[in-house]
Amino acid sequence: MTWCFNCQTNQNGDQLSLCKELGHDIDSEGLFQITNYETKGNKTNEANESPVKNLAKLATSEMTKICTSQSDNTRVFAVVKMNNHYETIELDKKNSRTIHWLMVTASDKLNEMYSEDICANVIGFLKAKALMNEEIESREINLRLAFVNDEIYYDFGHTDWKLLKISKDNVCFVDYSENTPLFIRTSKTVKQIEPNLMPDGDPLDEFVKLCRIPNPELFKVHLISMFIAGTPMPIMAIHGHSGASKSTTSSMIKRIVDPSGRQNEDNLKSFPHGEDNFVTSLAGSYFSAYENISHIDLGISNMLCRAITGGSFEKRTQYTNSDVYTISVKRKILINGIDFTISQSDLADRSIIYEMERIPEEHRKTDKSVEETFRKLLPSLLGQIFLILQKAISIKDVVEQECTRLPRMASFGIFGEAIYQALGNNQGEFLNLYNQSLKKNLEILYENNPIIPCLEYVLGDKKEIDIQANDLYKKIKSFVDTEGFNIKRIPQGANALSNWFTKSKALLDENNIKVTKYTNTLSKEISGFSPNATIYSIKRIELVQTTLKNELDV
Repeated sequence: MTWCFNCQTNQNGDQLSLCKELGHDIDSEGLFQITNYETKGNKTNEANESPVKNLAKLATSEMTKICTSQSDNTRVFAVVKMNNHYETIELDKKNSRTIHWLMVTASDKLNEMYSEDICANVIGFLKAKALMNEEIESREINLRLAFVNDEIYYDFGHTDWKLLKISKDNVCFVDYSENTPLFIRTSKTVKQIEPNLMPDGDPLDEFVKLCRIPNPELFKVHLISMFIAGTPMPIMAIHGHSGASKSTTSSMIKRIVDPSGRQNEDNLKSFPHGEDNFVTSLAGSYFSAYENISHIDLGISNMLCRAITGGSFEKRTQYTNSDVYTISVKRKILINGIDFTISQSDLADRSIIYEMERIPEEHRKTDKSVEETFRKLLPSLLGQIFLILQKAISIKDVVEQECTRLPRMASFGIFGEAIYQALGNNQGEFLNLYNQSLKKNLEILYENNPIIPCLEYVLGDKKEIDIQANDLYKKIKSFVDTEGFNIKRIPQGANALSNWFTKSKALLDENNIKVTKYTNTLSKEISGFSPNATIYSIKRIELVQTTLKNELDV
């Protein structure tokens, strides 16, 4: 007997053939039986249940938790026991590990062998059932690192699924279960080296010297901050000439935080084309390292900003035209290259640039020598980082109260100051280091974006001016032509001025200039502007300290 959804009854023989000819929806795999639907007078006993129903019951009984992903509500995950430990699997009929888990579990528990196709259909049905269940819990699904309730969890990628837990009190290994933050693994989740939690000397300092990284104290804080999941941290932008060891340094940083392989080349990737490919590239790793970046346009800049601060990206379901779903990502990112320039203010505020010099011949080392030194250093380096994170977590709340002025990436400012103090440095020095780095970014922006000298020219000696968009553009273009600025660095028409001002907000704020836009609703005789024209109000903001008077004038 086979259930026909159109006829709402079980069919067989000629009647079943007729239903198929009519194009009715037929439950040919017997999956509908799993929904516990029973027709009148057609109840079955345990012995006669279908293999698919038995498998579904078995799979459900072996799951200690089932939930959807907060960042992608089309994905369903379950925590299951494998051998003597727990793991997370994804309920996806195309996921080979999940299918193999069900095949092996059925063999062990039921003493039966089922094909991959049957197991895949069961997994697909259980996923559908979970997605249709409005009461199912939605959870954060973590890759490599999680930061929950002031506790850091690190997944080493070992077969026993043990996690390293860093709290205010101690650093220790714990068993993975449904009570810990939920982790998944991808093909990019490679085993990490066991840490030495009693390191000798200063491995961080040795690593900085090995890589010849500039601004070492800021870099140490930046590197350690990459282990704090769920909190936006600046992009590591490694810039320099050929022969500066950018790729080697980038891959070693990746191997410290979130290794994708044992070799340097396994840990670097080219920047993908298009938003869909970018999201796919980010999805498989906690930390992504992109090499040989040559150009960062507005689109790439916006994608990078959204990826590190936490943003949503729309993706179209494969093989469909209308099914669109949203993926939210928040990742740690490194980029390197020779020629790239960060010319967007939003990205400049979210990046720390390390200008690496070409290594002199007398200081060059072979790849083999560098690799041997790094592998020897890595266990102690990880141990030192984890111990510093423990100290930083314990003082973060106090540090947050002490920080009265924070940068745009405020969370990084707080954690950075806590890490800096945990390294044994003085209070308040880290934010000065970080602000100096941001100022250098702004200097680069000035070179690539002449908006400040343009508006200074338009204002002249005035504190404020209202000017029609077309006239403003003519003045700016004339100034750029006269002063020899690159014409490509300004908008190509009056209608593009608004976007230019918006993306240059950091530069405007830094120089105390405010630009607002409005539409003229008055006649030309009254306002001096054409009716319905776009008007820009440009104003210098004066920072004046005022003294509050006593309300009673006492």
